[in-house]
Amino acid sequence: MKKIKIGIVAISLFFGINYAQAQDATAEVNKLKIAYVSVETVLYKWNKVATLMSEMKVYQQQLLKEVDALQQEYNTKAAEFQRDAPTLNETEQQARIIDIKSLGDRIQLYSSNIEPKVNQRTNEKLQPLFGEISVIVNEIAKEKNYSHVFNQTSNGNSILLYARDESGNLTVDVMKKLGIELSEEELNQLQQK
Repeated sequence: MKKIKIGIVAISLFFGINYAQAQDATAEVNKLKIAYVSVETVLYKWNKVATLMSEMKVYQQQLLKEVDALQQEYNTKAAEFQRDAPTLNETEQQARIIDIKSLGDRIQLYSSNIEPKVNQRTNEKLQPLFGEISVIVNEIAKEKNYSHVFNQTSNGNSILLYARDESGNLTVDVMKKLGIELSEEELNQLQQK
């Protein structure tokens, strides 16, 4: 009879512990609340971005007008050279050829830099807008008690926009499993992120 009571107590303790662990696991899962935002869609519909893109189009057109003016100058110099070449001595011809070639090189360089210049200025102007979106995502995530918010992109990649805390950061664990050695300073920096 004592053995039966001990057995019942042991079984009760076993199920009680498992039940408590299951409740703890359920509580952990309930803490995890994930959401997503399509920042692309927000940017596409946001009038501030539409205004910015219009400004960038004007900027690009200004740069293209400058290239056109340089091209016009190049064409004029080339035509003048063709017209004047028979009357120029060799030194004058060489000087004009060098001048025309130099202008052609400047046009080519300037033309190849238009897209990077427009992209750089666009990125500079977009940064404050991304900052506004980030602040709003953080506010909403806190209001609605989300633990994580991801950016849903059209190419299927996800980028973490918000994390309530860093308990889900597995960077150090992954690095350790890969055998990557970290100094104490690096470890502290990674754990603070």
